[in-house]
Amino acid sequence: MNWKRASLDPPDELLASALQLGRKYHFDEPHAERVARFASELFDRTRRLHRLEDGDRLLLEVAAWLHDIGQYVSYASHHKHSYYLIRSSHLVGLDNAGRKWWPMWRDTTASPRRG
Repeated sequence: MNWKRASLDPPDELLASALQLGRKYHFDEPHAERVARFASELFDRTRRLHRLEDGDRLLLEVAAWLHDIGQYVSYASHHKHSYYLIRSSHLVGLDNAGRKWWPMWRDTTASPRRG
C-alpha cells in the first residue's frame, strides 16, 4: 500500500495510522493483510443481512490489521495486550468516543455489576 498523507481521506488516514501502529509493534504484516482481506470479504457478503454500514467495515478492517499486535508484549494473552496497546495508542481518525467499537474486547477482569 502507498500511504501518501497529502492525498488521504479520513478512512485512509485511519488505516494508515493502524498500519503504522502495527509496524511499531513489529506485527506480521502479511498475516494481518490476509486477515483484513478475509474479514472485509466476509463483511461485504453479509453486510445486508446484518444491516451494516461503511463505518462498520472500516472498524472491522482496522481491528483485523491490529488483532495480533499484543504479541509484541507476550504471546500468552496477546489478545489482552493487543487491546491495551490499541486503547493506549492514538489512531488518527479515531477519537476516544469512536473507540466504543471495541466492546468485544471489554475488560474481562472486571466483575459484572450486580443490582
